[in-house]
Amino acid sequence: MIFGDSYASGMGRTSAMLEKGIQASTIRRQLIANNIANVDTPGYKIAELSFESQLRRAVASEQPQRLEAYKTDSRHIDFDKKIDFRDVEGKISVEYDTYYRNDGNNVDIDIESAKAAKNTMQYNLLMELYSRNIKLLDIAMQ
Repeated sequence: MIFGDSYASGMGRTSAMLEKGIQASTIRRQLIANNIANVDTPGYKIAELSFESQLRRAVASEQPQRLEAYKTDSRHIDFDKKIDFRDVEGKISVEYDTYYRNDGNNVDIDIESAKAAKNTMQYNLLMELYSRNIKLLDIAMQ
């Protein structure tokens, strides 16, 4: 991350979030490519990355709670545990319980191709937003 720990400012925070998204998109591209490469491998199971929902949960945890929680004992569970978005890592899951063919392989080339196209569009969007954010920072520093 090029902005270190100073993400409190809006643009630094935006850049840091975009970097996390770009990293997730890169990992997802590798997983999709691996899934496609193993389309004819007997017993191969698709791997997927879960990232966006975790990032959304981390960002939501930073918002003030609507109801004030009161703990009467230190052993009670924290109600307002904050999740730092910089600590969010994507989780790779393997789908073991589906079969598209008799050999146990569950790769559907059409679905994987659609995922690849969607991921490419997301990656391009994130890179464009990141580039614009860097340009804004450059203008602000002049």
